[in-house]
This record gives sequence, C-alpha cells and structure tokens, in this order.
Amino acid sequence: MTRRRRAIVGYISAGLAVGAAGLWVLSYVNSQVWQDFSAVPNYSVYFGDGCVRTSVWLGRPTQTEKEDGWKCRAVGFELSYGGTYARPDSLNLRHDRYALQIPFLALFACFLIYPVVVFIRGDFRRNPPGCCQHCGYNLTGNVSGRCPECGSSVAGAAEQCAGASRSARARAMILIGLLATTTFTAARIEILNASVGGILPRERPPDNLGSSKWRSAPWFNEEMWRRTIGPKDEQGRPVSRPLTESEQLKMKQDIEQALTWNRLRDVVGSWGCAQYMLVPAAFLIALSLIGDKSLKRHLRLLGGAGLILSAAAATLMFYRAYFSSLGM
Repeated sequence: MTRRRRAIVGYISAGLAVGAAGLWVLSYVNSQVWQDFSAVPNYSVYFGDGCVRTSVWLGRPTQTEKEDGWKCRAVGFELSYGGTYARPDSLNLRHDRYALQIPFLALFACFLIYPVVVFIRGDFRRNPPGCCQHCGYNLTGNVSGRCPECGSSVAGAAEQCAGASRSARARAMILIGLLATTTFTAARIEILNASVGGILPRERPPDNLGSSKWRSAPWFNEEMWRRTIGPKDEQGRPVSRPLTESEQLKMKQDIEQALTWNRLRDVVGSWGCAQYMLVPAAFLIALSLIGDKSLKRHLRLLGGAGLILSAAAATLMFYRAYFSSLGM
C-alpha cells in the first residue's frame, strides 16, 4: 500500500473514530429501544449507556431443567447464547437467544489505532515540494510531468507549494475555531461551577434514594419560588401575602442560584458533551501541524499551543466528569 493510500485509510479510520465518539455521546443523551415480539424470530435492539445491544430469539419455547448457554466477553464486547431460566420448581421455558453487545468507546479505540500508527510513520505529512506527493520520489530536473517511480502525474513545484500552503492554512483555521470553542466551553463551565458552589463532579445517590439524573431547579421565578420553597401557611399552601424584606432577599438569591444551576446544567448537557468530540479533533489537528516539518515556524507553534490547550480541556472534561454528572 502506497503512502497516499495509507493516509487516506487513516483519515477514514479517524472519521469512523469520531463517529463512534459521537454515537457514544448520543447514547447517553437519547437512548432508544427497538423491538418486535409479534413473530418468530423476535428481536430487540437497545441503544444507550455507551453501547448498542442486540438480542435475537429463535424457535419456540421448550422446557428445560437447568441453565445452559455460554458467554464471551472482551474489552466491553459481548457475545452470548442462552435463554430464560426460572426456578427448578416452576415451568422452565427457554428460547434460543443470541445476544451481541458493542461498546462505542471500544470502537473508538479500535478505529483510532490505525491513524495513530500512520501518524507515527509520517504518512499524514505531505512530501516536500519537488517530490512526488504519491510516493515521495525526488523530481528534481523532471520535465515530463509524470513520476518515473510510480507513474502518477505531478504538478509543478510552484503548484505543489501553493497546495501545501492552502492545506496548512485550512488546518490552522480549523484548529483555531476548535480551540476557541473548547477553551470557551471549559472556562464557562468552570465559572458557572464556581458560582453554584463547585458541584462538579456530581456524585450519584445510593440505590433506592432517588434518581441520579441532573434535573433543573424549578424555582426560576417568583411564582415557582412561592409554590416550591417559599413560605407556607398552616395547611402547607403558599402564602399570598406580600413578602417581607428578608424573604424578598432570600427569594432573589434562590432565583439567581437556580438560574445559574440551570445554565450550568444546560451547558454541560450540550457543549460539555460536544467536548468529547471537539477536543480529540483539535488534538489530532495540532499533532498534524507539529509533525509537518515543511510548515513555517508560526504554524508549528500554533500546533504546539493547540496541543497544550486541547490537553488542558481534556483534563477538565474528565476531571469534572461531564457525562457521569448528568446522570443519564
């Protein structure tokens, strides 16, 4: 496989890795279940909790006296065969059930291996001007317009320099946009988190002690504040009298706290989740700028700054535990 083809496959694999990361994010934000038990074979597909699980039931139920089947698990992947098993003193009915579980994080890691190897080999870097962009052959003195090594048509040195310059500028502009978005998001989450008393990362409550989902605070205006946490009469109903000065001050503080709480929740649930895709993309583009020795110094310095900022954003992203804090 030529260098150009390895680079193309590497870009495709990196795109699939980004897609797997996107599915991982989506599985926590919006879980889905598709199933059909009206006919044989029955099937069920669950999309959520960072993976997709597919189950297929074949044949009709048969009686069994013991649990049977097998299960293979590795790095989050799972392939199993078996059936429903009840107590020995009951009627045990079993379907031939096959199940497959695919974790999106494991897919992300698998798809990312090849681009990393290609990057280490240097296949993502463009060949310097004056060389064939397909095989790297030195074309000094070549006037035929075709590479004698691989036979591909080649452009002139000036056109190659212009193409490399345009590609570098495009990558630099994309990196600047990604860094601006990720840095602003991380800073905004830190400021809002400090405003509400540093609640991130949120800890999940023990089992059977309420839902772990991060819900919005309902007392975001005076009417809702009176209904929920405002003063009550003897029957537990909200009072209709005018509020005292101390009650008005407390209401103002509670409403401001609730608005900040809800704003933090919304930012973490939207842009905070997007960090899991934007930060790796910025990191990879920064690596490509650093590794391209044919670029000018200021572009490589931009890549170094992008590497540091993306690493800092990733550290905050995992330290604050955006996903687990949402309690999806």
